[in-house]
Amino acid sequence: MGSLTSGHAFTAYLYHQSAGAGHECSPDRGHEYHVAVELTTEVADASDDEAMVLRTVVAELERDLQYRELGRLGHEPRPSADRFVLARWVHATITQRLADTPGARLRVGVECPGEGPQPATFPAI
Repeated sequence: MGSLTSGHAFTAYLYHQSAGAGHECSPDRGHEYHVAVELTTEVADASDDEAMVLRTVVAELERDLQYRELGRLGHEPRPSADRFVLARWVHATITQRLADTPGARLRVGVECPGEGPQPATFPAI
């Protein structure tokens, strides 16, 4: 049997309070994070309600994550690993909102051009 994937993407601008000397990061000049969310469902289990809730949750995250401090997202910011921590946080937030959806069907990818070319994926591929 086949599967369907519902994908959504947005860009968030986030900053650190504890940035080191020479680090140009502030509430009005955050790091650019590209967030991609994919939910894979077996065709027989596909639901318009689930897709609509996912779309709503991602839109809320896009709105709420603009120019926020990473430290206020429930983790201690670590500039070398922020995209990995953010991917895990977005995954947990969406999984919590999609109460009937197993988190294993959800994948979150985060790219941050300022942190290097390697994207972070949660759960890891």
